Amino acid sequence: MTLTTLQLVTLILFGATYVSLVFAFRWKLPIVAAACAALLLWPGLMTPRSAWAAVNWNVVLLYFGMLLLTETLVLSKAPAVLAEKLVGEGLSARWAAVLVCIVAGTISIVVENVAAVLIVAPIVLAVARRLKTSPAPLLIGAAVSSNLQGAATMIGDPPSMLLAGALEMNFNDFFWYRGRLGLFFLVQAAALMGTAVLWVVFRRYTGKVPAPEAQRLESAIPLLLLVLLVVALAASSVLLPQWELGAGILCVVFGAAAALWWIRRHTARTFLRQVWALDWGTGFFIIGIFVVVGALTEVGLVDVFARALAGASGGSVLVAYTLLVWGSVAGSAFIDNVPFVAAMLPVCAGLAARLGAPVELLAFGMVVGASVGGNITPIGASANIVAVGIARREGDAVSFGRFLAIGLPFTLLSTGIVYLLLWPLWR
Repeated sequence: MTLTTLQLVTLILFGATYVSLVFAFRWKLPIVAAACAALLLWPGLMTPRSAWAAVNWNVVLLYFGMLLLTETLVLSKAPAVLAEKLVGEGLSARWAAVLVCIVAGTISIVVENVAAVLIVAPIVLAVARRLKTSPAPLLIGAAVSSNLQGAATMIGDPPSMLLAGALEMNFNDFFWYRGRLGLFFLVQAAALMGTAVLWVVFRRYTGKVPAPEAQRLESAIPLLLLVLLVVALAASSVLLPQWELGAGILCVVFGAAAALWWIRRHTARTFLRQVWALDWGTGFFIIGIFVVVGALTEVGLVDVFARALAGASGGSVLVAYTLLVWGSVAGSAFIDNVPFVAAMLPVCAGLAARLGAPVELLAFGMVVGASVGGNITPIGASANIVAVGIARREGDAVSFGRFLAIGLPFTLLSTGIVYLLLWPLWR
């Protein structure tokens, strides 16, 4: 395989980006992505116009809008109150432990994964203290459940947003897509397998769960806005399917409405202080990664990767599908899944064209593998890092092996069921 000088320079810059992302602290990720995108413009590998065109602005708007709406939802205490009602007094400790993880996963369908873990963390700690048991397994279970369910809908997590942009999927397509079951139901099948793993993990939890710490609802307005947003997204998918920036604009509008609610209820100063602490960096990080991946496409490297993968598969769709799914699991165990998914989606499209395979088979499998693979290690996903940090503050340090004991079987079984279901569904 011979590369042109242009392709070689782009590949070196891309490799440098990835290495930098692996070792960068999370707040530095946007800086790394922006620097690499700027380097691609400097030697003339891309023009400003092509760099702008490489960014999927619908995904970017969607992320920023959901960031605002999610934050106000958390501040309203609505998810915490809901979790308190579900995990009530009198349940067996084992069931309560599993249910907390299910609640975290369910919240993560529409709320960012880290926020979902933070929402259920007080309940986890209260249960663990009263039962005089370690909170770490519960926290790990909540984290891995939230990472899985983030892939279920278009607004759950950045990889799903990227998938929607690449395949031009609307909100409803995650439930029913081209006459077949959508990704949502495949993820629920995976969640059942993951829940079975957690049921085994929590077998030593005995006794009854105590009353959880009482939570007071600040306001139902953010929850109402979230419900209306979901309805609006579903309706626009049917009524305005060609509205290119529709999902992103709707999310920004509802996010802004939630922000105005917070300012009116409190003050602009407290709102700005709260907003400043949000994860804006990931949004700018996504923009930079779009430019970097766009450069790979522009110089023909995506086609080179697709040819190489097609060669490694021996022309077999099943082998290529297997390599993508389990390769994504292995890769995202140590690499942030956002740049991984952004880089691999065009490769999936190129490989599908070469092998005559449905792009949905390869793309869906890759995204699920990348979303769940982060569950293997404590550094594979932001929610994992947060969960481990909370456990450490409680005096319960989590080793790599201890996390692996829960994360690995959860990942293998949940990914395995999606791997088995996707093949007959899309091949």
